[in-house]
Amino acid sequence: MKFSFVSVLASCLVLVARTFGADVDTSPLPFKTVRAFPEIRIDRPIVVTYPKDDTNRVVVAGQKGDIHIFPNDQEIEETSVFLDITSKVVYKDKQN
Repeated sequence: MKFSFVSVLASCLVLVARTFGADVDTSPLPFKTVRAFPEIRIDRPIVVTYPKDDTNRVVVAGQKGDIHIFPNDQEIEETSVFLDITSKVVYKDKQN
C-alpha cells in the first residue's frame, strides 16, 4: 500500500511541475539597469537603505564590513565612511 501511495504522489508532483513549468514566460523583461550613483564605487554593497530622519541621505553597507553614508544626489562623487570594521570581518571571496 505504501508503494502505491508514493507512486501516486510522485505522479501528481510530476504532473504539477510540468503544468507550472509550461506557463513560465522566459522572454526578457522590459527593464534596463541604470547606476543610481554613477560616480561612486563601493566594494561589494549588500544593503542600501536610508535614515528615517528627513535628511535625504543614503546608507550603503558593504559585505566586507564598511558602511558608507552620503546625500541622495546622483552627482555625488565621494561618500563618508560611517563605520569601518573591515579589520574584524573575515571575508573570503569565492569568485576567485
